[in-house]
Amino acid sequence: MQSIMHSYTQEEEELLGTINSVIIAISVAGCFFNAITSLYLQNTHVTLTKMVLALSMMDLLNDSLTFILLRVKVSEGFCWASNIMLWFSWGGALAWTCCFAYSLYITAKDISVHNVSKCLPKFAGASIVISLIMASIAFGFRFNDLDHESYCTFEFNEKALKTVAVVSVLSIIYCLYCYLTVIKLFKRKLNALHLELLVYPGILVLCLVPLVLETLYLIMENDWPPFYFHLIQSIAFNLQGLLNAFANGLSRRIKDGCGERWRGRTPREEDSSFVETEGNDNEIARGLSLNEEAIKTPNHRDVLNQDLHRYTC
Repeated sequence: MQSIMHSYTQEEEELLGTINSVIIAISVAGCFFNAITSLYLQNTHVTLTKMVLALSMMDLLNDSLTFILLRVKVSEGFCWASNIMLWFSWGGALAWTCCFAYSLYITAKDISVHNVSKCLPKFAGASIVISLIMASIAFGFRFNDLDHESYCTFEFNEKALKTVAVVSVLSIIYCLYCYLTVIKLFKRKLNALHLELLVYPGILVLCLVPLVLETLYLIMENDWPPFYFHLIQSIAFNLQGLLNAFANGLSRRIKDGCGERWRGRTPREEDSSFVETEGNDNEIARGLSLNEEAIKTPNHRDVLNQDLHRYTC
């Protein structure tokens, strides 16, 4: 299947570009908010915050490039470089999302064996490797290329579509497995059903499933779907950075930390769960441990539930 030419009117294309530009601009602001808030709270030493910053930087790079490519005519060299960085950051954002899911999963399964802070270098390495693989595939298949108006646009060809769709489906399945397993463990050991954890895989489902469905339509029909379905797909795909910003920026960790700051106290001094030292388990470990001995008493259960809320909306 060769690249499929757009069959939408100029007015529809302009509407699509305008709506996506607004969404992406707000998303960029959300990524900045996450980064600045973490610095304001002075808790960048915490593993969870480092992961949030890494995800925010990937989303920020992806959204910024997407905004530029939507609004500005570029040279072939800039499009070539943007093609690599755009899909490097997209792959990195998915990788860090999966790392969040995995960190919660291993902590919930057996905190006596795993320490998430020690896994951070592995998470960073995995993210870089996945990002490089995604960027290499995008470069080889030329996911983005100049159109006749000198805009660097996504090439809707079979290899590009299948690659993005397969990576999306694998990410969704992996994150759903991790979060559903954790929810099941909490239900069994704490008698609490923390469905709010589904927010994170829910973002992937909301943002990526429309793309998978459109890919199937394009491959089977070799034609574009109705405009409003493509509009929904495009908006959903570009919402990922914004929704990640909301999920992390409006978490209990941020809200409680800001509350402490406004009351004139430093969060990392007042709340030991924000502190990470070599002699202690990291903050996720303390907050999410499902070790049987740690939850035998109501007091331990209260502490566990209180700390879990820091990492949810």
